[in-house]
Amino acid sequence: MSTKEIKIGAFQERIILNVGGIKYETFRSTLIAYPETYLGTMFADRNRELLHSTKENEYFIDRDGELFRFILQFYRTGKIHFPLENNKYSKEEIYEEMDFFQIPIVFSNHDCEKEEGKVTISLSQKVQKALAKKLDEFINSLIQCINEAMEYFETKFSLKFYRFYQPEHDDWDKKEKKYPYIKFMRSFDRVGYDILERFNKEIITYLQKEIGTELSWTINKNVNSGYYKIDITIPKDFYDVKDILNFSQLLENN
Repeated sequence: MSTKEIKIGAFQERIILNVGGIKYETFRSTLIAYPETYLGTMFADRNRELLHSTKENEYFIDRDGELFRFILQFYRTGKIHFPLENNKYSKEEIYEEMDFFQIPIVFSNHDCEKEEGKVTISLSQKVQKALAKKLDEFINSLIQCINEAMEYFETKFSLKFYRFYQPEHDDWDKKEKKYPYIKFMRSFDRVGYDILERFNKEIITYLQKEIGTELSWTINKNVNSGYYKIDITIPKDFYDVKDILNFSQLLENN
């Protein structure tokens, strides 16, 4: 097969995106035209082996299906036309989807202008605050997870957050039966990767300050398999029998 035939094949390859139950159909070439975005990276040639379709060339993405039409509009036209003020979709909701799909943003006083291949928009502080709230929720949930793991006398456990949805890894019910404390992280199954991609160093620094240095943890990125892994180690001598008994009713009558 010639190089020309391969390029034509890529251009004609149709992709079905099932976003929150709503299906969209487009060409792979439409998505990879913006290689720095979420979908541009997802469908790049180098990541073909990481893709797992639910059906033939159909891929599920756990996001708002109705709002996705604005995202696909960007891939097709390079622009996003925001709805009128009385529309049921707010700009803030669209901004959040743009952030998830890594649509390039340039701050400006003008909305929806194309500048050097980027969308120029005005991003309100409300969106930044919403993302900061999500980051804080992730950190607090992680601390809750660690605290409850210690109540099970755990000495080591791991958490994985995948970049792309993979059905074989979507088994939280099964994992929670074995490790009940991971329930705190379930709601971050899809966004955890993006949080760790951007803030892993700051998270480690915060945990060291908040929890102390008795525990140890590492955050590692597996590029080939497309996930971040948090390994948390609790030393065995952390569970000192005498100290535990001092707080127990077992010694009250002795």
